Amino acid sequence: MPYKVANYKNGKIYKIEHLDKPELVYIGSTTMFNRRKSNHKRICNNQPDSQYNLKLYDMMRLNGGWDAFKMMIIKEFPCNNKTELLIEEEKHRKEYQATLNQNRAHITKEEAKQYYRLNKEQYKEYYEANKEQFKEYYEANKEYKQEYQKKYNKVNKEHIKQNYETNKDKIKEYQKDYYQANKLKKLIIQKEEQNILTGSPTETETDDEEADEPQIIEVLGNGVKFEIQIY
Repeated sequence: MPYKVANYKNGKIYKIEHLDKPELVYIGSTTMFNRRKSNHKRICNNQPDSQYNLKLYDMMRLNGGWDAFKMMIIKEFPCNNKTELLIEEEKHRKEYQATLNQNRAHITKEEAKQYYRLNKEQYKEYYEANKEQFKEYYEANKEYKQEYQKKYNKVNKEHIKQNYETNKDKIKEYQKDYYQANKLKKLIIQKEEQNILTGSPTETETDDEEADEPQIIEVLGNGVKFEIQIY
């Protein structure tokens, strides 16, 4: 199929429902309804496809196949970006109590942080076990992603500009936080490398001489400025 950048002004929320079992419901979102419908049908019936064993398609095949379901638009939802569309999808997923959705459509940043904190060890283990595949995937899709980003920026030029103007203070604050955090990180690494090469001074070694003055740097944390001493 020819490459096409999503136009979120054509956003739609849709439902897939079993003809005789209304409890079997899936909620999704798209900007190209006919293409999405065609893709759902193709994946359901195409065993070599990487998504063939997802819950939605397994349940379809166990309950009469694609022809036993209907797919319909339940809401036209013109919006500005994918996040807005997914937030709306998540509202409808909850409203319809969609049993065939394998995952939530959207979670907030705070929910994502909390989930990561609870599962960070599993994330690390998964990454270590699959880092070569991640690297191969990145290399194989690098040009595609760059081309997509160029086209997305072109199509959404005005929205990106407007978003920057609306949030420029937050963006500048984030950039400042990022800079300070990296400054601290580099300083700590530098101090650790010095200690490895020269050996860290013990209390007895510094008793008879004046210790170096601590280096004080300012760091921003959650918008609050505080000082950290590096010895």
